[in-house]
Amino acid sequence: MTKEAIIFFVYQKSIEESGWNQGHALGAKYLKEALGSRVTVQNYFHADTPEQTAQLLDQAVAEGAQVIFTTTPRLSREAFRAAVRHPRVRFFSCSVDVPYSASVPIISASTRASSLPAPLP
Repeated sequence: MTKEAIIFFVYQKSIEESGWNQGHALGAKYLKEALGSRVTVQNYFHADTPEQTAQLLDQAVAEGAQVIFTTTPRLSREAFRAAVRHPRVRFFSCSVDVPYSASVPIISASTRASSLPAPLP
């Protein structure tokens, strides 16, 4: 039996306010459609301040997140801080300021390289 993955996406603003967020929300929807019961996908919107971002990231962890994607450069600082607080959760920063080929998981010093997922082709 395949273990269920619990994935959260954290957005600044809403999908109505941002085409960038709409694209990520479509990707989150596709994950759910493609993987069905093997994945739980949750979206958090309006991480508009550093305080709101930290709160939503900690809330996602409290709700069992195994992977958290932040979707704008303004969320990266709090995602780094959350990665230090929660070293067992994988954080990814998917922002326009980082090319896909350079995107890497945000990890804390306690994460071993052997525990990281293999890079996508």
